[in-house]
Amino acid sequence: MNKNFNLLLAGQSVSQIGDKFHMIALAFWVLQTTGSSAKMGAVLAASLIPSLIIGFFSGVIIDRYHRKTIIVGTDLIRGCILIVFAWLFFKDMMTFDRIILMQVLLSINAAFFDPAIPAVIPGIVSKENLALANSRHQFVNSFSTIAGAFLGGIVVARFGFLPVFVINAASFLISAGFECFIDIPGPAD
Repeated sequence: MNKNFNLLLAGQSVSQIGDKFHMIALAFWVLQTTGSSAKMGAVLAASLIPSLIIGFFSGVIIDRYHRKTIIVGTDLIRGCILIVFAWLFFKDMMTFDRIILMQVLLSINAAFFDPAIPAVIPGIVSKENLALANSRHQFVNSFSTIAGAFLGGIVVARFGFLPVFVINAASFLISAGFECFIDIPGPAD
């Protein structure tokens, strides 16, 4: 593979593992603090439903605008949202409504980031390497789901919730840093 693909995969790996860290910790924290599995379900729904709905339309935007801007921008936005999330948690100012709002905002950004990644791959790898690149992309998705949940559970058990939220915020900013160095053709290229 080439430098562009390796940077894309590295950024995707970091942010997705961080994201899974966040989801496992958040689900445990909501259940622990509220005792309500319904509220935990509402948080998970707020994390998924906006992305599902907006996903029907996000492809049009991804095709019209520079994908690098979308990828880097959504990671930066998510990193900033998660910095606020960690700060509110640290200051003991986190409320259920704020959690729902932030999960909705994260999900909206994911509706653009997630489909942009596979849309970028054909433009940064050769045709001969496309199948291998797609399989590595899928592997990262699967691996991060397992590794992120596993490692997130360990970090929560050992250090508490705050480090998980800080790590997740950092993961998106690190991912955006990797992605800044990728040469991705624009929509008219």
